[in-house]
Formats: sequence, structure tokens, C-alpha cells
Amino acid sequence: MKLGLGLKDITPRVGVQMAGFGPFLNRVSDRVRDRLQAHAALFDDNGSHFLLITCDLTGIPANIVAKIRAIICEAVPWLKPEEIMVESAHTHSAPRIALGEKDGGWGMPDGPYVEIFPWKVAQAGIDACNAERIEGTLSQALVECRHMGLNRVYDRASYLEKVALAR
Repeated sequence: MKLGLGLKDITPRVGVQMAGFGPFLNRVSDRVRDRLQAHAALFDDNGSHFLLITCDLTGIPANIVAKIRAIICEAVPWLKPEEIMVESAHTHSAPRIALGEKDGGWGMPDGPYVEIFPWKVAQAGIDACNAERIEGTLSQALVECRHMGLNRVYDRASYLEKVALAR
């Protein structure tokens, strides 16, 4: 298998509302500690292609994914929309990019950021498609991750026990 890789900075300007602060209004960024990225990997297996793009956001609505796919397919005509997957890493230190019930976060989207976002993400994908291919192997692993995450609502007894132990 051959791989093409792309990377694009998708960090918004300071002052944009963050999506991961829960139902608190006007929680805005006050500095940049780590840059937000769109990572793209094109998997090319003897002419069969698949492009995976991962963004440092809480979520990406379907209409924005469709726009990203359209931009990429216009620039890379040999790639089909169904061969492109765009997903989010679910970071809580990122902006919201759309309004709607299931769009990935709280806070208000920033208009200028929302406008340029699909173009930046698409560029990561285009760069991966145009990059020199390197040899690669795709594999997976299954590892038990106990106590890695805890839902404070559904796992209330475990959460309270953990809080008591921490004291």
C-alpha cells in the first residue's frame, strides 16, 4: 500500500467561542497553546483509493463534510466523494463550526472561520492526494482500556467513588 500525507493548520483567531465548555456562554479562546490541525492520509492500494481526514474539532456536520468533499473532488478528479471520510478528534478546545442540534458543541460559530474552514480542510486532503507516495502498512489492534473514560451521569456511582478516592 502507498500513502500520501497532508497537513493543514485550522487554528481560528484568538477570541472565537470554544465548543467544549458545556452550556456556558461566551467562553472564548484567550490564547493559542497548541495549533489545531487537519491531518489527511490517502491510502492507495493498486489504484483503489481512500482519503481519511481527521480534524481537531468536537464535530463536523454533514453539510460541511459535503462541501469539503466537493472542493477536493473538483481539484482531484480521480477521487470520488464516497472515497473521502472526514471526521473529528473531538477536542473540547476547538470552535463550533455550525448551528444545529447534532453539530458538535456549544458556543456560537465564528462566521469568517466557518467560511474558510472547508477550504483549509480540503487543502489537507488535496495535499495528501498530490504528495509523493510512501510505502505503508495498515493494521489495527484491540486493546482493553479500562477506566480510561467515565460518564458522570450514567456512571454516577463510579464517579462519586473516584471523587472520594481522590480526596
